[in-house]
Amino acid sequence: TFLVPKATLHFTRYALDRTEPDKLRACGEASSMDDAPSRLNPGFSLDGGLFLHRPFTWRDRSLIHTIEPRFYYLHVPFVRQDDVPGFDASRFSFSFAQLFREDRFAGRDRVGDANQMTLALTSRLLDERGGELGRASIGQIRYFRDREVTLKPTDQPETASSSDVVAEAGAQLARRWRLRAGLQHDPDAGRTVKNTLSVRYQPRKRSVLNATYRLVRDINPDNTIEQVDLSFAWPIGAHWRAVGRWNLALNKEDKASGEEGNKTLEAFGGLEYESCCWGFRAVARRFLSGGDDGRDSYSTGIFLQFEFKGLTSVGHLTGAFLERSIPGYENAF
Repeated sequence: TFLVPKATLHFTRYALDRTEPDKLRACGEASSMDDAPSRLNPGFSLDGGLFLHRPFTWRDRSLIHTIEPRFYYLHVPFVRQDDVPGFDASRFSFSFAQLFREDRFAGRDRVGDANQMTLALTSRLLDERGGELGRASIGQIRYFRDREVTLKPTDQPETASSSDVVAEAGAQLARRWRLRAGLQHDPDAGRTVKNTLSVRYQPRKRSVLNATYRLVRDINPDNTIEQVDLSFAWPIGAHWRAVGRWNLALNKEDKASGEEGNKTLEAFGGLEYESCCWGFRAVARRFLSGGDDGRDSYSTGIFLQFEFKGLTSVGHLTGAFLERSIPGYENAF
């Protein structure tokens, strides 16, 4: 049994006296806003649950089955933020982990108001040493009031009384293989919004191969997203390791020609070198971005990083980027 209360207080102040009006309008803000807006956001959460388990034997093997109900209450009062710029604000993708986040927004330019309760259930199958062989989880958020804070002042508040139902399951197929699946279902519309299926091969530490299929459905079929995501981190010697990712959109419409076809959303590759005292990374990245005319265009970047262990690093912090982009990646620096 656990019960964890938490109180938070976020204070943000901006100095915008040198911000050009055009940049504010590009962020969806009014150019007449205060040059030094500030914001104070209190918050409270209560996280609790039970851990129920029973041992059993299957084919002469000792196993443990668990049932883990969990609730999460979150209360953040509404604070008007129309005069605060949204430079790096964005929405988190909805997932099972999102059920227990303190904020629905990424970045610090927006703090979402909330009065909501998450109810979730997880069941796991463990071996005699506590290693996880399989897991299944399901959950949903119940909202007790509308969410009035939006990314842009012109956006409409969210009025739904409950979130989509999200579920995920994972299984250790063998010692080196792991399968994971996720589902997001809209009960009001009676349709599945998102499906994901991924497999990971991890034979040893610092070696991982990932393959993921993702399908995000929209009411408008033209906005449906179908993707394949491949990534890896693999040693190629005593001190060297290769890293890479290829994220491909299937049947994506080209904004220039209007034709449909497969299109690379992001691709990168690089090398890492590690010794006892220092390390080096070089990563080249190419990703799809919007051009000034609204059409798709590609941007390219090269990241270099030197790190002297125990002292400091020089260059772009590519380790954090690789951890976000390659599931199972372990930063050795």
